[in-house]
Amino acid sequence: MTALKKRIVPLIDRVLNAAISKKLTVFLIGTIFLYLGKLESEQWENIAIVYLCSQGVIDVFIQIMNARNQTN
Repeated sequence: MTALKKRIVPLIDRVLNAAISKKLTVFLIGTIFLYLGKLESEQWENIAIVYLCSQGVIDVFIQIMNARNQTN
């Protein structure tokens, strides 16, 4: 790995982590590929379902943890 690449890759990771989640990044890239004709609609649906379900599970988990912290 070149010295420039060693410096740029962590920078890109920090920017993406601060800006948007990795799941949302995958969802957005999938949407772009669908628009460009690189993905079939069924493939995009699978990406969307995984994104929505995983995000829903995370939201429920956060609500449970917040409820536990409020009762203590």
